[in-house]
Amino acid sequence: RRKLPPNAGVMLSTMDIPMRYIFNESGGYRKFDAMVKAWKNVTPLLYVWEYDRNFDDYLTPYPCLMIMQQRLKYYQQAGITGVFINGSGNDYSTFDDVQSYVLAKLLLDVNADVEALVRQFYAKYYPECGKLIGDYYLSLEEKLRRTNRVMPYYGTIEETVASYLNPKEFVDFWVSLDKKSKSVGGEERQRVNRMLTAMAYTRLQLKPSERDREEMIIILKDYKSVPGLLNYKETNG
Repeated sequence: RRKLPPNAGVMLSTMDIPMRYIFNESGGYRKFDAMVKAWKNVTPLLYVWEYDRNFDDYLTPYPCLMIMQQRLKYYQQAGITGVFINGSGNDYSTFDDVQSYVLAKLLLDVNADVEALVRQFYAKYYPECGKLIGDYYLSLEEKLRRTNRVMPYYGTIEETVASYLNPKEFVDFWVSLDKKSKSVGGEERQRVNRMLTAMAYTRLQLKPSERDREEMIIILKDYKSVPGLLNYKETNG
């Protein structure tokens, strides 16, 4: 009923807004937008608590960058003061290095070219495997932009497959990356090995053949030696 002191603000959760490219046609968006406008009558300090992971599965790819760019543009236009992005914390997530880099750039400039930033990152940190990884990752981003499907904040592998993850394309990518990694050394080899280990969990969920299942289990048994790979989800993981 009265304005807050000038040093007091609010933080608003975006959990009700679906994680999809065209998000502003949903009831969750309309509810959030009304809340933002109401709070602006009380305080100019409005912060957003945003989410960019499937919190039931950190290790399966979660291509959120083009969607997040649209959301950040909206927050800027709505007069949001700042954005906190809740990811997997200190736990490893597949593609979290490139996503952290691009999200940092988008927080500085919401109109930055996502594809160019992804290519730039992989050219620098994955000089041998970067094109292969970048092509696959951007294909996932483009599919979500084109289809406007919802990605789950808490979801099963079946929901992920229904949304954007084609099992055959994923397995083909894993096999190609594994083959190419054999000729790579140094820090890039370590980064790629960590990615392959993490995605072995996804392959295990995709009902592989008995031979592939045994191979993925052998790979995953070494998870404790992989930096950051202690948890595969938010709670009890």
